[in-house]
Amino acid sequence: MKDSELIEHLINGYSLHTVMVPDPFFPKNRPEHLESYSLNNVVINGKYFWGMSGGGHFFCQGNQFGNSRFYYSNINRIFFTTDSNATLAVMMDKCRYKEHNWQIKGDYELLWKWSGERNNQRLKDAINQSRKLKIAILDSEGIWNIHDVELCYYSIEDDTFSLTTSYLSYPVICRYPDIFIQQVEQTGIKSYLEEETVSDSGHAISMALEGQPFIAAMHIYDNGTFKSAYDQLNQRDGQAYKDLRIFAAKQTCDIRSLKKPSYDHSEREKFFLNNQKHS
Repeated sequence: MKDSELIEHLINGYSLHTVMVPDPFFPKNRPEHLESYSLNNVVINGKYFWGMSGGGHFFCQGNQFGNSRFYYSNINRIFFTTDSNATLAVMMDKCRYKEHNWQIKGDYELLWKWSGERNNQRLKDAINQSRKLKIAILDSEGIWNIHDVELCYYSIEDDTFSLTTSYLSYPVICRYPDIFIQQVEQTGIKSYLEEETVSDSGHAISMALEGQPFIAAMHIYDNGTFKSAYDQLNQRDGQAYKDLRIFAAKQTCDIRSLKKPSYDHSEREKFFLNNQKHS
C-alpha cells in the first residue's frame, strides 16, 4: 500500500498499528519475539505522518522511573521515543527491527462529517451506547490531527454538541516534517544511525528537541470552530477548522445498560424551597 493510500484510510477512520520483530542480531532483542503498538494519535502534514503510542510505556533507569511514548513515521528510517515531558528524544533506526510493518484496521465507522452529512442523531445514539469516539480534524494550518475523544457534550435542548480530545503532549517537530528532516540531516543523526557498525543494541542517540512541546487538547464545536489548548489558556476566540470527521468504534460486543430506578426528587425540591425561604 502506498503512503498516500494509507493516509487516506487514516483520515477516514482506520486505526493505525505497527507490528514488529526486533532483530535478534542484537543480544538485547533475544529471544526473537513479536511486538505491536497501537498508535491512536496521528498527525499528518502533506505526505508525511507520525503515529504516536499512548504514553504508558514504563521505564526504569537506576533509581528513577517514568513513562515514555514511541513515535513512528514514514519519514526515512528514523523513529524515536521521548519521556512524558517530550523535550528530549532518543533517536533510533528501524534497522533495530528484523521486520517493521504498518497495519491498519477498519474498526471505526463515520458518524459525522463537516464537509458531508451532519447527522447529530447518530452521534447522540453513539453516546447513549457509550461507544468509543475519535476525531480527525483538519486544523487552520492544514494539518490533520487524529485523537481519541475524552468527552462529548450533547445538548438535548438544542441538538448541538461540543467535544474535547484527550490530553496529549508531543514534540512540535512532528507537525512540521520539513523542519524535522532538516534537523536530523544537519546534525548528522541520520548518517550516524545508518552506519553499518552498530552496538549490541543498535545505534541510538539523544537529541534535545527545539521548541516547546505541542499540547493537543482541543475543544471542538459543531459550528465549524475549535479552540486549541493555547486558545483556552489565553482565553482567545476559536479558530475555524477546515474539516472534521467523528468516528465511533464498531460494535462487536454485547451491551447491557443497567438502569437504576428513577428517583423521587419532590423531597429534595421541598428542601431547597424551604432553604430559600429562610435565607
